[in-house]
Formats: sequence, C-alpha cells, structure tokens
Amino acid sequence: MPRQDDAGSESEHGKIPKSTFEIYRAEGDSQFRNKSFLKAIECYTQALEIKPGDQYCLVNRSKCYLNEGNIAKALADAEESLKEDAAFHKGIFQKAEVLYFKGDFENALVFYHRGHKLRPEMEEFRLGIQKAEEAINNSVGDPSVIKLRSDGDLSFFYAAEEKKKPAARSSYQKPKKEDSGPKRAQRNKAPADSKTIKKMLGDLYADREYLEKLLREESAKARKTEHSEKIQDLCIEGLNYLDSRSEFWQQQKPLYSRKKSAMREAAEKDKSSAAKYVIATLEEIDNKQTAGEHEAAIKQATRLLRTVEKWSPEDLQNREEIRANLHSLIGNSQFELERYDQALASHQADQKIGEEHELEESQARSRDNIGRVLAKQGNFSEAIQVWEQRLESSKSLSPMESTWLHHEISRCYLELKEFNKAKELAEKALSYANQMGDNQWLLNTNVLVAQCEVRLKNYASAAGNFDSALEHARIVDNALAIDAINRAIQDVNQKLVEEEKRLEEERQAGEQGEGDAKPDEAAGGEEQQQQQQQQQEQQEPVQQQQQQEPVQQQQQE
Repeated sequence: MPRQDDAGSESEHGKIPKSTFEIYRAEGDSQFRNKSFLKAIECYTQALEIKPGDQYCLVNRSKCYLNEGNIAKALADAEESLKEDAAFHKGIFQKAEVLYFKGDFENALVFYHRGHKLRPEMEEFRLGIQKAEEAINNSVGDPSVIKLRSDGDLSFFYAAEEKKKPAARSSYQKPKKEDSGPKRAQRNKAPADSKTIKKMLGDLYADREYLEKLLREESAKARKTEHSEKIQDLCIEGLNYLDSRSEFWQQQKPLYSRKKSAMREAAEKDKSSAAKYVIATLEEIDNKQTAGEHEAAIKQATRLLRTVEKWSPEDLQNREEIRANLHSLIGNSQFELERYDQALASHQADQKIGEEHELEESQARSRDNIGRVLAKQGNFSEAIQVWEQRLESSKSLSPMESTWLHHEISRCYLELKEFNKAKELAEKALSYANQMGDNQWLLNTNVLVAQCEVRLKNYASAAGNFDSALEHARIVDNALAIDAINRAIQDVNQKLVEEEKRLEEERQAGEQGEGDAKPDEAAGGEEQQQQQQQQQEQQEPVQQQQQQEPVQQQQQE
C-alpha cells in the first residue's frame, strides 16, 4: 500500500512512476514524437538506468539533446552508442549529425562515408555526404582572406597550468582586499575574424561595430566614473551576445545552406528555368553515380554539358563552374569504368577551365583526380609531380586533404622503390591522421609506414606500426584488415627471427676466421725461415769463391 501511495503522489506531481524498461522507452518515443524533448530525455534516462548502454535509447536521447541545443551531451550519447558495436549504423549516423550541427563538417563527412559504406541503401547517408561536402566547399569565409590567429584560445591550457603551480610561499603576505563591489562584465574569448563575423551577422554587424567603438572610447577615458563603467558593462554584454548568436547561427544553419537556398529561390524566379534544370539534372547524375550506373551518368552529364555550353553567362550564373564540375563528374565515371585515358582528358579539361577563370576549387579538384589517374596508369613520377604542385599551390588544406595527399604520394614513392622518401611522407600522413583522430586513416597510414619499414628492413619498427594498425582495425571492426595485419605481423616476426639468426651466424663466422688465421700465420713464419736458410746456403759458396779469388790472384803473381 505505501508503494501505491508513493506512486500516486509521484504521478500527481508530474513525475514518472517506476516501471519497466520497455515502458520507459515507449514513453520516451511518444514524448519525442510530440517534441517534448526534456520529458523524452527523462524517460530515456530512466530506461538507461535499468538497461545501461542500450544503443536505441542512447541514440534517441542524443537526438533530444541535439534538439535542445546541448551539443556536448548529444555527442557523448552518440559515441556511447558505438562503444559496444562500432558498426552500429544508427549511432554512426547520429554522431555524423551531431558533428555536422557542431560545425565540424570534415569529421561529419568521415562518419557519413563510413555509414554509407556499411549501409549503402540508406538515403540518409548519401544526403549527409552531399550536405557535408557542400558545407566544406562553401563554408564561411574564403580561405584566401580569412586570417589565422597564431595565439589561439589558450584559456583552458593556462587554467590547467595555474592549477599545477604551487602556491607562492613567503614570510609575510599582504592581506587580501575584500571585493565588496559588484562583479564587472568581462569580454568572452577573442572572436573570429571580422570578415567571417560580418558574413554571419549581416545587418547586425553595424551595431557590433558601434558597440566596439563605444567600448574603446569609454575604456580610453582617463577618469573613470560609475556612469562610464556601466556603459562599458553594457557594451561588453551586447558584444558577447552578438558573438554568441553568430556562433549559434553558424552551428544551426551554416552559410552554405542559406547560399544554396538563395540559389534555389533564384532558380524558381528564373524565367528560362535554366538554373532549376541544372540543379535537378546534377542531382540525377549524382544518383546514377551512387548507384554505380556510370554509363548512364556519362551520357546525361555529356548532354547537360552541351546544353550549358550553348547558354551565355547571362542565361546561367556560375556557368564556368558548372562546366568544370561536369567535366569532373564525367571523368570520375570514366575512371570507375577503367577508361583511364578518357578520364585523364576530362580532368584536364576541368583543370583548364579552372585556370582560365581562376576557380580555386576546380584547380584543386582536378589536380587530385589527375594524380589518381596517373597513379592508376603506373605513371608514378608524374602523379607525384601533380600532387606536389597541389600541396604547394593550396593556401589552406584540411587535415583530411593533407593526410590523403601525403598518403598517395608516399605510395607512389614506394612503387618507385624510393623507400626512405616513401617513409618520410607516410610519417607525415600519419601525423595529419593523428590530428584528425580518424581511426580509418590511422589504420591506413600505420600500415603504410609499416610497409616502408619492411622495405628498409627495419623489422622491429614495422612490427610496432602493424600493432598500432591492428588496434585501429579492431576499433573500426574491419575483419579483412584484421586478418591481413595479423598475417603481416607473423611475417615480420619471422623475418626478425631470421635476421637475428643471420647476425649470430656472421658473428660466429667472424670469430672462427680470427682463430684460423693464427695457425696460418705460424705456418707462414716457418716457410719464411726455410727460405731465408736456403738463401744463406746458396750465398755461402759464392762468398767462399769471392774470398778465394784474391788468394788465387796473389799466387799467380
């Protein structure tokens, strides 16, 4: 009876009575559908207390946290759902979504690709790849104009260092003055580059500039008054608010999506419907390539290219970018069909348009693809040259791009049997992969470094890299890689044993050679003595004759 009263009283106060895991989960689903995210979080939390680690509840609670704007908790739940099973596709998709809304588009793209590889039939992953790639290509600010600050935000680092420092000791300490006054407003961490903020805030940027100017004027006054301090506090609060809104808008709706929406609106208003037609056709081509229908994709892209080339720049905005992109799409399908000469020509056409019209994206993309084709054809030196130009010409490369480029160049040097150079570049690729923290690329780069070490006969180092690769292969749950690496480790261990055996044999042979040399030297000494004795015996009659000749001459005289 007391339990019933307790349950009843809890219900009256709006609390959820204790029940089974299934009921809590079902109630959470119901609240989630009704968009009562806080209540849904409470239900899923209760369910997880009964059944910790349930992947379904963790993913759904992560969705609730994401809708509430709590990115950190949403990411934590998504990662927790992948602990037991790294190939859990719902967890992979949720982690990709959280990273995307966090603004970490590159890592989001990695997880969208990973999910698409596991479940290619799911439309969500394909759309995720598309929107993440668009976000990267059209992210806020042009890399050529955005300034990189060398200092960064080191407040967390300094706070940690302060905790490590021992308190200063002295015989006398001045008594601390009690802070009786109200706490003054403080400016948050240094904001992003002004051009980036201007793009994010739009018309509000003028208000932000006014507040900054007013704050500088009040701060510069020699005599501080209560009125001036209040103005400073209000300015700081206003600037902090605008900066936080700018960051929030970037996470919730990046500029690229607003840009794409504006383009679609323009397409709707376009009387010729040219832009609308191009967008729809490009989506169809992308669908065909995703489905592996490359012949059909080439035909449709070629038809669209001919149509676009008939239009003038007035008929279609970004006409040259679309032309270049179509050549690239055609080249990619030709590459998949192993028509490497045709693919090379298509990517070179993409590059030519990019150079003529100063399209940075086109130039970077075409160099990547030209290098791929040349390497596939076995023209490794030419591929290296193209990719090294890509490294030199790019003003800013993401860790993903840097990892891929150094990895591919290293593979070419490995094919050319320039093992030291291959190892140097493989280690650079591994360094960039560590920056990303991506287990798949850590697997790839560790294997590549190990292969270079094997060719250089540094078997102990190779074994270490293979061990690291095996660890990452287990994390990504790649059974084929695990099997291949285990066999490679066995081979390396066998070579280590053989190498030690060979060195031991050489050492023993050296010692034996030194021992054999001593009797030879003794025998050589005896022979030398015999030769000297024979020479003396031969010389004695001659000497006797020489001594006798003067005596005979005297007798004759």
